[in-house]
Amino acid sequence: MSGGIRRRATVVRELGKDVLFVDSGSLTKDVGRQSEMKAETMAEALKSAGVDAINLTSLDAQLGRGSVLSIARLSGGKLIASQLPEGNELGLPRWLGEGPFLVGGVTTKPHALAASLGLQPKALEEAVAEFALEAISRTKTPVLLLEGGLEEARVLAKDYPSLRLIVYRTIGDPPAEPLREGDTLLVTPGDRGKSVLKLSFSDGAFQAYQPLSLGPEHADDRHVASIYSGYLKRVTSSSLLEQVPRTKGAPFAGTAACISCHGSAGKIWKKSAHAHALATLEKEGHSRDPDCVSCHVVGLSLTTGFRSRNATPQLADVGCESCHGTGGLHSKKPYLHKMAHVGDKACASCHTAENSPRFDFAAYWAKIRH
Repeated sequence: MSGGIRRRATVVRELGKDVLFVDSGSLTKDVGRQSEMKAETMAEALKSAGVDAINLTSLDAQLGRGSVLSIARLSGGKLIASQLPEGNELGLPRWLGEGPFLVGGVTTKPHALAASLGLQPKALEEAVAEFALEAISRTKTPVLLLEGGLEEARVLAKDYPSLRLIVYRTIGDPPAEPLREGDTLLVTPGDRGKSVLKLSFSDGAFQAYQPLSLGPEHADDRHVASIYSGYLKRVTSSSLLEQVPRTKGAPFAGTAACISCHGSAGKIWKKSAHAHALATLEKEGHSRDPDCVSCHVVGLSLTTGFRSRNATPQLADVGCESCHGTGGLHSKKPYLHKMAHVGDKACASCHTAENSPRFDFAAYWAKIRH
């Protein structure tokens, strides 16, 4: 596992005092109560880590005015939106100055801001032009946070050559080397908060580009860890796991029932990490977190699936039916109701690039072959 706001805070603090710390936004990607909690927690954590500016993106705006105002407050007033009008109803600053820098934030999806917030945002080009002029008038170095891709960043760099740094969005890891368009540096931290970009600044230019992967070699920041712990307590007390949407499903047999016939496979399973998948979450405080539990138990999305360790102990952990499907009918009449053979696709729903970045089916299958 890589990434996380707790590790990011550690890295930022280690950089010292003379640091401009910016976040390109999208503190969450969905709507709903848990997404609101995530965004609020991220804002509070970023403030603790000393963030100087956070871009308001269309994904953050979709949470609605109330959540946006909460994010702005919890971040210490660091949420910026360069496309909103001056003196907007939300009271968000269009840009923020810090040391020799002026930081602005824009999106290529202004219509989404309008739809979610009920405001009329400026067009991208108009907002960037005004930001560039503001930086010149203040004799500041302009840093633009862009909810948009590399091509949009290139166009803006060409049209507004006074920009010195554009932080754009992309999927995957950050490039090994930065890109340039004229005198403008184009960079991205990648997605999922798995990396931090470190740059130095001297003589009016950014240099010494260094992507830092947030792997387990970085300890959790204790201040942000405390904030994160509070988030997990909110998730538990809000009973979000009990509110997970479920579809009607066939009955499960439970792992013990499967093993009663498939003994050799059961022995292999008991020695695997799958056999204590839920315990892993319980140790980390995520055992009632819907985002995590679904891949650590059997059938969370079905009416017949996992409810809790006490109510459905036979469906705790990653069991046989996590991959092979419901086996209740098969356990009663195995010759009439045969189980389908499964392959690597059965692994793909949980072993994603985000959850299992080093997953290789051949290597992993060798550990649990049965």
